[in-house]
Amino acid sequence: AKYCLLPGNPDRAKYVAEKFFDNPKLVTEYRRIFGYTGTYKGIPVSVQTTGMGCPSAAIITEELIMLGVKNFIRIGTCGAIGKGLKLIDLIIATGSVPIDGTTKSLFEGDPFAPVASFPIVHQSVHEAEKLGIKYHTGLIATFDLA
Repeated sequence: AKYCLLPGNPDRAKYVAEKFFDNPKLVTEYRRIFGYTGTYKGIPVSVQTTGMGCPSAAIITEELIMLGVKNFIRIGTCGAIGKGLKLIDLIIATGSVPIDGTTKSLFEGDPFAPVASFPIVHQSVHEAEKLGIKYHTGLIATFDLA
């Protein structure tokens, strides 16, 4: 599928596939890095575990790109610091400030600031409002101890 949801937790990938996909198919389970493909409202979509942190996410997303995935949406939990943020709030990222060793290595120290797809951000905000879900939009950061 050209759309792929990326949880870190393998159990979350299984839950998403079984709860939301029509005809989910487990396509990989190597090292508990579960990947499923199915359809959601007739649209082919996948969900792929990334594990924890940027290094494993970078390896997995590179392989998914080679398989034809065009759109990634990170789902799951995160740490957050900010006024008005509460547990369970939805965070819709508009871009990222990479403060991690993986990004530094991949881009050889050159500045890189990835931005989200505006149509996906816009649709996510629209759906959250329609469902009455509290959300926050803005920049996020990736960080490790590098």
